[in-house]
Formats: sequence, structure tokens, C-alpha cells
Amino acid sequence: PLTNLSLLLSFREDVYAGEGLFRVYAKNKNLARIQCEDGMELVSNYAVVPIKSELTGSSEHLIAFPQDCFRSAVGRPQRPLLGTGKGAFVTIAKGEGVHDFDIDSPMLLGPPLLHPPRGTLVREFTEFV
Repeated sequence: PLTNLSLLLSFREDVYAGEGLFRVYAKNKNLARIQCEDGMELVSNYAVVPIKSELTGSSEHLIAFPQDCFRSAVGRPQRPLLGTGKGAFVTIAKGEGVHDFDIDSPMLLGPPLLHPPRGTLVREFTEFV
């Protein structure tokens, strides 16, 4: 089972708290209910929705939230880029043991993939931040 994870929702513009309940459910069983007003972290055009309930592996989970859950700077209802007030995600099955790609901490995976041309405001990234 999975516990203590977060969903990251992306918006076209800065997002602010609205009203109502953000729900995560499976097979008509409520698994998590998060208050739109103060139950999630809103940063710029992202919403980080904490899911503290236990989710089962290898299962489809649905999300639903009211139109007023997220608002724009001028108070209009705002939808994440998924477009509607509903969505879904699938959890993977728990594996046996530890895999080679399981790591304890972030690490630089190799040389930068992008080499910006000289004179640009982008510079080469050589370290993990």
C-alpha cells in the first residue's frame, strides 16, 4: 500500500484556493478528502495535493473536485491542465526487493543534455540542486 504521497496539478496561470472538497476515490469508496480552502499547497501555477490515506497498488484511483476548488488571481474558477473536474491515475504494483534504479537520494544522471549557444541567458547546468 502507498501512503503519504502528493499529486501535482499544473495550471495555465497562478492558482489560488477556492472552496469545496478535493476527493480521491476508488470503486465508489472515498479514500481522501482534502479541503480546497486550506488543505493543499499552492505555489505559482501548481497545486500540491497531499494524499495521506492508504492507496492500494496496481489500482485505478479517481479524483474529483468542484468547479470552485481552484481560482485565478481575479477570483474566476480555474481548471488544471487536465481540463475537467475529474481525472484518474493508476498505482503500480509493489515490486519484490530493491531494483537497480531505486536510489536513496537525487543524483546527477550525466552531462547536461542541453548546451545553450553563447550569449544567451541560459547557462549550462552541471550540478543537482
